[in-house]
Amino acid sequence: MIEQGKFLEMLKEIMEVAKVQENRISKDKLAKLLGDVELSEQQFEAVYAYLAENKIEVEGFVYVPPRKEIEVPEEEKATEEDSVFLKMYKEELQEVEHLSKEEKELFLQELSKGEDRNQKRLINGFLHDVITIVQKYKNKGVRVEDLIQEGNMAAVMAIDRLLESGEAVDEAYMLTVIEDAIVTAIDEETSQESEEDTIVAKANLIREAAKHLEEDMGRAPSVKELEDYTKISEEEIRDILNLSKEK
Repeated sequence: MIEQGKFLEMLKEIMEVAKVQENRISKDKLAKLLGDVELSEQQFEAVYAYLAENKIEVEGFVYVPPRKEIEVPEEEKATEEDSVFLKMYKEELQEVEHLSKEEKELFLQELSKGEDRNQKRLINGFLHDVITIVQKYKNKGVRVEDLIQEGNMAAVMAIDRLLESGEAVDEAYMLTVIEDAIVTAIDEETSQESEEDTIVAKANLIREAAKHLEEDMGRAPSVKELEDYTKISEEEIRDILNLSKEK
């Protein structure tokens, strides 16, 4: 059965390990990283396929991409196509208790009174809502598992805060907290990608400017000369050049 965020965190750790190994990982190493998480052979195959979808090779596993079907409208793709990870996560989530709206409201009332006997049941109940909300934000440039983790963490943290504060809230409040966390994660990822694109563009401009000035002056230009030519501040030019060296 799924433990909140544990499996997601393990997958992210596996991907980080694989990245420093030229995007490769062995089955034995993967099993060690998963530790005491029990997976069936079919679930292991699903994990291998998920990693392959993210450009990570599992030694000894041959990934066969699913056959592309006739193109469907964009609005239908978000509900029709699930990643290997999401399919497996949904299957595991079936073992987690569903709660009705009335049960959630009752348990939230208990929390406001400092009663935590149903806290874990309440968290598990909102895991199903996280999946439902995430479905609305698929194909937005952020991996589904990252959005699920953000939603799960938001639910857990919100419930912990409510127990401490004694604030009385309803199901709608919790759903808003979860969705806000997911939207924020998408906005931050998009903003970061945009910033990276800007840095790359400026680095290319500086490189082309340096090449042009060197041909024109017969020597390598100074940072001040690059500043005058590109209209990018000397400080920013140095930062971009240092970043390029690190890359």
